[in-house]
Amino acid sequence: MTGEFLFRREDPLKDMFVILDGHVDITLEQNGQPKQLYVLRKGDITGLLPFSRLTTAPLSSSSAS
Repeated sequence: MTGEFLFRREDPLKDMFVILDGHVDITLEQNGQPKQLYVLRKGDITGLLPFSRLTTAPLSSSSAS
């Protein structure tokens, strides 16, 4: 799944992801270029959690490996 997006900025948040292998880059686009903010690794969780008030993704997330 390398290079594919789990979600993009402004996507509706409706899923939760558990990273089983590899890593996922969390990015924000600045001046037309993605800026890496942090990296999710094996065992990390991202996406909508039951207590979240977010309705759309504030950042983008793509699998890197």
